[in-house]
Amino acid sequence: MQPVKSRTSPVSLFSANLISGTFLSGTLFALWLIPAGSALAEPAPEETSPAASGEFACQDGDGSRECRNVSDCLQMGQICRKAGKYPRALGYYESACALNSGEGCNLAGVSYGNGTGTAKSPIKMVQLFRKACTLKSENGCHNLGVAYWNGTGVRQSYDEAIKQFKSSCLKNIPDGCAYLGNAYLGGHGVPINPDEALRLYQSSCQKDSGEGCYRLGKAYTDGIGGERSPEKAVQMYAKACRLESLPGCHYYADALLDGIGTPQSVSDAQILYQKGCDEGYMDSCADMGRLYEGSGDFQQAASLYDQACAKENGLGCLRLGMLHEEGKGFEKDLRKAVVLYRRACDFDNGRACSNVGLALRDGSGTMQSNSEATRFFEKSCLLDYSYGCVSLGFSYFNGRGVAKNPAKANSFYEKACHMGNGTGCNNLGLNYLEGVGAPKDPRKAVKYLNQACSLGEQEGCDKLKDLSH
Repeated sequence: MQPVKSRTSPVSLFSANLISGTFLSGTLFALWLIPAGSALAEPAPEETSPAASGEFACQDGDGSRECRNVSDCLQMGQICRKAGKYPRALGYYESACALNSGEGCNLAGVSYGNGTGTAKSPIKMVQLFRKACTLKSENGCHNLGVAYWNGTGVRQSYDEAIKQFKSSCLKNIPDGCAYLGNAYLGGHGVPINPDEALRLYQSSCQKDSGEGCYRLGKAYTDGIGGERSPEKAVQMYAKACRLESLPGCHYYADALLDGIGTPQSVSDAQILYQKGCDEGYMDSCADMGRLYEGSGDFQQAASLYDQACAKENGLGCLRLGMLHEEGKGFEKDLRKAVVLYRRACDFDNGRACSNVGLALRDGSGTMQSNSEATRFFEKSCLLDYSYGCVSLGFSYFNGRGVAKNPAKANSFYEKACHMGNGTGCNNLGLNYLEGVGAPKDPRKAVKYLNQACSLGEQEGCDKLKDLSH
């Protein structure tokens, strides 16, 4: 379905150019240290003790073998983890935790979060991260912050998350700065400040955070902080990939596939997608489907999208819905498309939430309901999908599904604009020009219209020409 392009007249139907992945997947946030392929924050072993280096350390068992001290427990745990003996590794981490090792509690929490060596248990994970943080583990405090951000195993709280991110950033955990940047970009618990977000991403990437470099690449892709540069974006994605960031590799593959900011290489893109898919990054499985879709093999594309969707990946569900909407490999079926978009929205894909909202607004494939549409636009905007914010602004501007409130509309147009959305900038500029929802301010109007024009919004360019005559 097409996103709203103006303040007053919506455009119907869904599909615009798809941006791969989710931005602040959301999902923005997979739990730090927990996504497949992420490097653990491992304590540096002091000296390898005879106990830790002995052959008995990783014998099969439940990991309950006692170790003599914290250093031995952590060393044994890391040796067993590297050997693939995850239950044994977890036992050693828990032993270290029982000896009041903050890092032992943190690593045990990561195991429960990942389900490595044990069944996944978000509640147990949070309990261990909280104890780790109490025991002054910086990694444990940071991971506790991410749990609060996601609402994983604990009631969601941006305030608690940001408190931990600010601390971890100051204590030189580069990912802490990256996640704090995400908060400033989306206005989650702090005022929206794209310049501060960009600064934090740059700082994080300079300290070799894969997450920071990936987010910095996204900033250059979207023009956050005023600079849109596909070439710089690709450099950051490539660096993030070298730092074992699976989202970084994924976006690097997208650039290679499309030849944006770098020479096109379908074969290199396929290698990266396959790597990510093999390591459990479902967005890459979904984009393997994109390769087949591009070659006209819609059946194989649908199979990969369905595989990702079955594993609760919003992008896979979204793409499968788009095949049904567009009639690629299937009979055109807007109803089925909307069902899949709803599922993708449940998995926090902001684009899908926006598509459901547009379907409800237009009565396409579902019953028409402006109030329900607004609810989905709100979730889309909360997930930092910029066109969801534009559509939410449209709802408040025109009083569709909510009380008419141009000032509130402007706040959502502003958020979209800060995320590099030309339509949001254009609508905000026009409202400042006309004094709608805010006092007339020609300087601000020109500022936002210039931004809209630079982002490819033709209406902004045309209005600037009119003003110059």
